[in-house]
Amino acid sequence: MNKNILITIASILLCFSSNAQQKSENFYYYRGEKIYLQQTDKIYLKFVPDTNAEQIRSLICKDSSLLTSKLSLDNNSLRFAVVESKGSRNVSSTDIEAYKASSEVVSANFMFQNEEQLSAITDEFVVKLKATTSYNQLQDLAEENDCKIERENEFIKNKFVVNVSKMSNLNALQMSNLFYETGLFDYSSLNFVLFNIFQSNDTYFIRACFVF
Repeated sequence: MNKNILITIASILLCFSSNAQQKSENFYYYRGEKIYLQQTDKIYLKFVPDTNAEQIRSLICKDSSLLTSKLSLDNNSLRFAVVESKGSRNVSSTDIEAYKASSEVVSANFMFQNEEQLSAITDEFVVKLKATTSYNQLQDLAEENDCKIERENEFIKNKFVVNVSKMSNLNALQMSNLFYETGLFDYSSLNFVLFNIFQSNDTYFIRACFVF
């Protein structure tokens, strides 16, 4: 067989393998089914609540080769920024790790696209214990995976918000899937932040869909 043909086939197989791997990593469970997400070239940064505007601006302006497309500094709402590619410069996992190293940053993750919806993940997900699962089992699982149980829902018994440390090897999306796959929970779902959910003309309009 022609050497050039072999190289082409190998390249195609490598591409399929890479796409399959990315697809398998970016999903969440909904009623037991996997819902796949497309990773974007944007990073969502969630800041510590008491971080002031000057600290945030100083952090996101460090790298002038990246563009800050959205920014919220309102003390009464979620403090966040969206950083994306600028020109030929693409964001990478190295950028995410650099942001995580900052004490002002709670979480830094790639954003995702699902059809027309742009969404972000933070450092939280929600689990509902099965009737056969104890709180101690949840606690042990959280400790094993560098997570912290934040609080129980005041209206729904055995429903908890779990926080993922930014030092963990897994982000909140991956951790939520890991918890669900143990079979200990009725569900394990992300606290997604959805952008332009009502197709507003205001580019700074967001609705945060948190489940407490």
